[in-house]
Amino acid sequence: MAGAGAGQRKAPTNEDGAIEDLVKARLRKLLPLSKGDQLERGGIVHRNEKTGALGHVEGAPGSEDDLAIGFTKDPCGRYVTPNRGCPPGTKPVAFYHTHGRDDSKRAEGARRAGPAGFSDEDLRIATEEQLVAFVALDDGRWLRFTPVEVPVVAGMMECTVAGVTETVPFRAQHAFDTDGQPFWQKGKTVPMNGNLLG
Repeated sequence: MAGAGAGQRKAPTNEDGAIEDLVKARLRKLLPLSKGDQLERGGIVHRNEKTGALGHVEGAPGSEDDLAIGFTKDPCGRYVTPNRGCPPGTKPVAFYHTHGRDDSKRAEGARRAGPAGFSDEDLRIATEEQLVAFVALDDGRWLRFTPVEVPVVAGMMECTVAGVTETVPFRAQHAFDTDGQPFWQKGKTVPMNGNLLG
């Protein structure tokens, strides 16, 4: 059996394998850039609903606080970028981004402590969006997070912003299971094979 450095796929299906290959190729290009300027980079993988072909869209580089890869919503809960920036006729299936920061390069007091890997916000977004997430770490390791399935309720609601009331679509999920555990903490994170810098 291949070891962690062998680069062998971990995906259970052909489509998952194709997504993994696309993400790995993108992260290999983005991680060195992120290591250089200490900015996160990322994007969304989408599938064409007619042909099944995969593609990707990427946002501008940003910090951990302002990387915009399609999940920004307005006060009524609508995506600022329709279809999370993916082309019409496609459906988002995964997202990826870099954590290419080397905190030793940051000024004293600006260094972040904490675990390498997915942030709580990354896990919440993946769970809310019901998308598989990938993250590249500054040492070349990369991880995949698969959220648990959470039932979604959808409908219409009234929303008032700046005195203007509109009827807008909504989708909502339970945040906690019956034991009170957040759903975003119940997904599975696995290390991926191969080093992105190797």
